[in-house]
Amino acid sequence: MGATDPDPEFAAELRRWRAVRQLSQLELATRAGTTQRHISFLERGRSRPGRTVVVRLAESLDLTATETDTLLHAAGYAPTDEARRPSKHPAGCPLCSLTGELSLGMFYRALLLGRTRPE
Repeated sequence: MGATDPDPEFAAELRRWRAVRQLSQLELATRAGTTQRHISFLERGRSRPGRTVVVRLAESLDLTATETDTLLHAAGYAPTDEARRPSKHPAGCPLCSLTGELSLGMFYRALLLGRTRPE
C-alpha cells in the first residue's frame, strides 16, 4: 500500500462506529460538514481522509478522546494530546461538559448559572 492509498482499517472502523451510533451516511455527512458520497468513499476505502476530516467525523460520532485516537491511528495519523491530558474536573461535571461543547464550536445560546466556577 502506497503513502496515498486508503487504509482498509479506517474504513472498517468508520463503518463500525456509524453502525454503533445508528446513523445513516447522510446523517453523518451532515453532522461532519461533508457529503454522503465522501462518507461512502471513505467507508469503501476509495478515499483517504485528511486528519481534520477524521477529527470532525470523531466529533460527529461523539467519540471519546481515546476512541478518537484509535480512529486517527486507523487512518494513519498520530493521536491527539487530549487523551493524555489529565482532567482538572470530576467526571460528569455538567458545567465542564457544556463549556467543552461550546469550545468545540457548537455555538448555542446558553445561560450558565452557578455560584462557583471549577478551577
